Amino acid sequence: MLALFAGSEQMTCCSALAVRVCQAKGGRSAMTLQFSARNRLQATVKAVKLGDVMAEVTVALPDGQELVAAITRTSAESLQLQPGDQVVAIIKSTEVMVGKEI
Repeated sequence: MLALFAGSEQMTCCSALAVRVCQAKGGRSAMTLQFSARNRLQATVKAVKLGDVMAEVTVALPDGQELVAAITRTSAESLQLQPGDQVVAIIKSTEVMVGKEI
């Protein structure tokens, strides 16, 4: 048992395949849209590496931490993702693991 409590230090982990990237279009804010996923993190695209089928999208959170999303190349091209773009990284709560030093 982890014995977690408010204010305790912990680490969270998730697979790059569990991170979704959402970008608002047409003057809308992605943060005003409703999603079934609980974890919605405002981020800035840092890098996009296109592969034959998949794309690796690195985003930076406001505090400097980075997340990597593995999305299809088609999705990355459809969103026209470029470094500097403002996006929302979305992670379903069932995909987040919590760890703590004991």
